[in-house]
Amino acid sequence: MLDKIDLSGLPYNPSDEQIETRLQKEKFTQETQIKKSVTKLLAESDLGTLKDNVLEIVSKISGTSKNDLVHYIALRRNILDIFDKSLQTDEAGNYSSEGVVHDIIFPRKGNTDITSFEDHNLWIIDERLNFTNYVSSDRPLNGTRSERPDLLVYNERILFRGDNEASNPVTIFEFKRPQRDDFVNPSSNEDPVQQIVRYANNIRDGGFKTPEG
Repeated sequence: MLDKIDLSGLPYNPSDEQIETRLQKEKFTQETQIKKSVTKLLAESDLGTLKDNVLEIVSKISGTSKNDLVHYIALRRNILDIFDKSLQTDEAGNYSSEGVVHDIIFPRKGNTDITSFEDHNLWIIDERLNFTNYVSSDRPLNGTRSERPDLLVYNERILFRGDNEASNPVTIFEFKRPQRDDFVNPSSNEDPVQQIVRYANNIRDGGFKTPEG
């Protein structure tokens, strides 16, 4: 935006806050102008007008979007740094609990109906998970005392299979802290493979419903 912005009103030695405020004001002004231009263009009935102006407007949109993209990438970089830190041992050589990693990826006790897009980081596992229809995080499969998969992902809210059609995938994630050995005992309910098998069987048998039924 620097080639279009008037900086003459800024002090000779502006603070970071003054610079940010001026740039954000200019960004807002440009975005408002673009929205007005697009609205006016879409209202035109003359296709010639559309052809003459569309490239200019698209270039303006692309320019302002670069700023948002840089901000978005920087934010993701910070999240990955925090995630990397959560995987390291502390001074005593101990790992953080799996709950720390879990909350970074998707807060526990939440789901996509109550947890906003900005509050989870499913993209760390797989970008496509952002576009699934329903995600449950550490919520009971069936009732308050039933088992709770760490992450249960439904691609569609309704599971249906017709002739020669693949069923909609249901994806299950179970987080475990490194070097845990408390589930090697056959009587343990914490073995992640066995947990996922139980969850899958429970879901297949109709033991889980989304909030909408």
